[in-house]
Amino acid sequence: MFKFYTSKYAASFIILVYKSAKKWYNQNMNENTVCFTGHRNLNENENLIKERLFSVIENLVSEGFTRFIAGGALGFDTLAANAVLKIRETHPQVSLAIAIPHRNQAGSWSDEEKDEYKKILEAADEQILLSENYFRGCFHVRNRYMVDNSTVCVAYLLEEKGGTFSTVQYALKKGLRVINLAE
Repeated sequence: MFKFYTSKYAASFIILVYKSAKKWYNQNMNENTVCFTGHRNLNENENLIKERLFSVIENLVSEGFTRFIAGGALGFDTLAANAVLKIRETHPQVSLAIAIPHRNQAGSWSDEEKDEYKKILEAADEQILLSENYFRGCFHVRNRYMVDNSTVCVAYLLEEKGGTFSTVQYALKKGLRVINLAE
């Protein structure tokens, strides 16, 4: 028979070990994680952007990156998520996480856009819901979450304003390697 002895010191030690293990796990998860940020409206030929995405993602996979986080929005996020899913077909170690800012993100989208979003969510390895409901700033929270959980940020940044610009600036401030496909 086992006897368990508890004390405030034992409980403190267990909490300390848990926090240390969690910090180690999160740091190691970040080491192989890439996030995406980009404009909803793409001003270039989508096929050209897709080619750049495939090339960059293939290179990152060859460097050991296996986890990719997309924000699930229209435009660049959708292209990036689909590119990761395509590459996962030949690289089964690759995983896709979708960081969802609020449950009804696709509420005002067209039926075709909603269908595409649903397919991506179903194919994703992980869905991270950051808020049940919309609130002012929920997209900002989503973007920070992605940066805080990555070491590389692949961007499609054309202008120095808006959410994509602030996300890239935050990524640079946090020391992430930023790859801008629009350059």
